[in-house]
Amino acid sequence: MRILNIIFIFLSVITVSSAQKIVIHFDSTPSPTPSVSKAIFKFNKDFAYSFTLDDATEDAFTCALPVFSGGEIAAINTNFTGLFQTDGCGNDVPFRAGVAWNTANIYGENIHNGDVQGQLTWTQLDVLIDKGWDVFNHSYSHKAKSTNAMTRADYVSEIEQNSLVVKQKTNRKIELNTFVVPSGDNVYQDIALDMGYKIVFDQNIGVTGIG
Repeated sequence: MRILNIIFIFLSVITVSSAQKIVIHFDSTPSPTPSVSKAIFKFNKDFAYSFTLDDATEDAFTCALPVFSGGEIAAINTNFTGLFQTDGCGNDVPFRAGVAWNTANIYGENIHNGDVQGQLTWTQLDVLIDKGWDVFNHSYSHKAKSTNAMTRADYVSEIEQNSLVVKQKTNRKIELNTFVVPSGDNVYQDIALDMGYKIVFDQNIGVTGIG
């Protein structure tokens, strides 16, 4: 059974979202009648990993990127061929990851302007984004109740500030919708969800919900 062509027709919908219609033409009537269902995981894989690299450190760019996409890690003078999955159509897709990004240190100082050794720069972040990596909100300055007295307004400010700066500084004007809790401060969890975040990652076992 040979698929002659696939036509994508984008239909406008009178809502904030849009629908997408796919038309598949066969060179003869298929038997039995085919059925289509949405795969649980992308590319119809049996399982999925999610890699998250903490605290926006430079090794996401200098180490993890070459391991996943192929290239040299200069610090160990070693070349890597890359780690790939397939999209099911014969195309290799490199593994990617997400960066838990805090813009500043606990003193409110920007740590991504190239002056702080070991931290990603905004330029490096843009390269990662262009290669399909994700960026997660990790609070503006990594503040947590373990190191600072925190009011609800402080938590909201930490989340909002980081989101605004990332959108302003990235070439693609990234809108953050996933939050990674800093320092295991699970107070962030419900506040981030209340603010419209779709997913919250929290390594602290004392979280609400199913844990």
